[in-house]
Amino acid sequence: MHPSAKIWLPALLAALLVAGACDPPRSAAPVESPSRAEHDAAHALAAQITAIATAPTSANALLDALDPAPLLTLLAPAGFPAPEPFGIHGSAPTVNAALTDCLLATDSAATLSECELGEHVIDGTWSLRQNGTHTELTDVFVLGPGQHGSLWLDARLYGADAALSAPASIESIHGTIDGTIELSLMWTVDGKDHTLDVSIDVEGLLPPPYGTPTGAHTAPSCVFGGALTISDGAGQSDNRQTTLWFGPGCGDVQISRGL
Repeated sequence: MHPSAKIWLPALLAALLVAGACDPPRSAAPVESPSRAEHDAAHALAAQITAIATAPTSANALLDALDPAPLLTLLAPAGFPAPEPFGIHGSAPTVNAALTDCLLATDSAATLSECELGEHVIDGTWSLRQNGTHTELTDVFVLGPGQHGSLWLDARLYGADAALSAPASIESIHGTIDGTIELSLMWTVDGKDHTLDVSIDVEGLLPPPYGTPTGAHTAPSCVFGGALTISDGAGQSDNRQTTLWFGPGCGDVQISRGL
């Protein structure tokens, strides 16, 4: 070996090793196109996140925030006994006065105490903090004969461009949304108990504002970017991870699944 090679060859190998170490890790789970039901559920979940972060001043906003249907569509295995839909897009209460006796609200905070909305009893708090919101809600519901349960949700969501200011909420953000959502759902169908515990990491999500023609409660269809990583067990012993990738175009979404 030429003497100079003893100098530059180790340096070259070290540079290659460093370069390889800097490459972003690649997921072992394949990325695929979702089914039509999964596509719609993915966009419904993205729009639902703005409902979760929005001040709970109406019955529809509350039921939109708590509806587990998008998650169950994405996560539950075939034949899994899901509870009946909450009726968000159909017969959900629409009278804001339903919250008159149970809602205490200011520009930057709200407290719900035993709000009765149809067959739901909802308690919780919402607060605006710097560039983000903190939402904690509990819903005890009866959906039909032999179908009842409860849902607990805790969400801390932030606007990347710090656009939040009282009395507005995340619905007025023009940038992206980041944060975490913890959700625990328990329900009984035909005498059998079922559970679903979910953690959602929100990264750079750019959904339509809540209440717009493409936002929650109107069949959302347009999310321009970001990702949602959902960790769950779907009633099974093993934990799974489902990632939704949105964009770059309006309505584009890809999905990957892994353990």
